Amino acid sequence: MGEHTLGENIAVMGGLKLAYYAYPKWMREHGPEHPLQGLKYMHNQLFIAFAQNWRIMWRWQSIYLRVLTDEHVPEHYKVLGSMFGWAFHCPKASPISPAHKCSVW
Repeated sequence: MGEHTLGENIAVMGGLKLAYYAYPKWMREHGPEHPLQGLKYMHNQLFIAFAQNWRIMWRWQSIYLRVLTDEHVPEHYKVLGSMFGWAFHCPKASPISPAHKCSVW
């Protein structure tokens, strides 16, 4: 899966990381945002929660076929490989916050 999806993996991780690091700069220029009424999450957690878009159930046969033919990594790996675990303070070495992470930049 790694070589076949490498371009997509770099694009997703790089784009997410750049956008996330631009957010504190925006807050310095515009001031902190007020919490959204009725939500218990911080803005950085809402930003990272993009992962909810990829909560999809697949049959193993479909995943197998996609790994062989699709340049897009299966959705749940986008969640595991993102900064989701960090934003939500997940335990280290848990499935959502792997102990060994790669970094693009």
